[in-house]
Amino acid sequence: MKRTVLVLFCGIIAAYSAFVVKKDIVPALNSSMVFPSSRFCIIDAGHGGFDGGAVAFDGTLEKDLNLQMAKKLNDILILNGYQTVMIRQEDISVEEAGDTHKKKGDIRKRFKIAETYPDALFISIHQNSYKQSNSEGTQVFYGSKNPKSLLLAEAVQDAVKNGLQIKNRRTTKKAGNNLYLLSHMENVSIMVECGFISNKNELAKLKDEEYQQKLMLRVFEGIEKYYEREGMCSG
Repeated sequence: MKRTVLVLFCGIIAAYSAFVVKKDIVPALNSSMVFPSSRFCIIDAGHGGFDGGAVAFDGTLEKDLNLQMAKKLNDILILNGYQTVMIRQEDISVEEAGDTHKKKGDIRKRFKIAETYPDALFISIHQNSYKQSNSEGTQVFYGSKNPKSLLLAEAVQDAVKNGLQIKNRRTTKKAGNNLYLLSHMENVSIMVECGFISNKNELAKLKDEEYQQKLMLRVFEGIEKYYEREGMCSG
């Protein structure tokens, strides 16, 4: 059975825990995972806790959608043999105790985790928002320090467009200084702006569990294609 078929059985992985970042630790790599693998992803559910991110017209908070989708992606990756670290698995910010500036501390902690696992892909999940309510579609941003980030971004963008959003004409975009994590870290890194919560129709999709699953399956497909092109096998 091909590994990609396994994604249909995401429910069975509930017994397997991802590595979760608490406020005062960086998670250690578990060498006794059920599926030891050279494929390793850090999953960053954007925002959290005091930082709600963008807010939709109906009050939906970006941070909540980010976490829902990040968990789905994490489940898919684990089921298919990946090792993962989730930066957050609940509605929290991850700054360390004693940080006087919570936002800077939160970003600093996420950066520290990426540095701890330099060989891991850094996948950040976000939602977009724009003043024009007709803007729609997934767009992938890529880190500026590691040239392989572009390859990962293109693989994910193509997988989403070809498998779920045929009319999507958006292209990958290099992270600027306003995206601190992606513009400073050495990891292969991307940020997936899943869609526009400022668009009423797209928001309805982004809140739908089935659509979230389909979208994260496409993100997973892009990650797979990236690793295949790099010649890295799991297991």
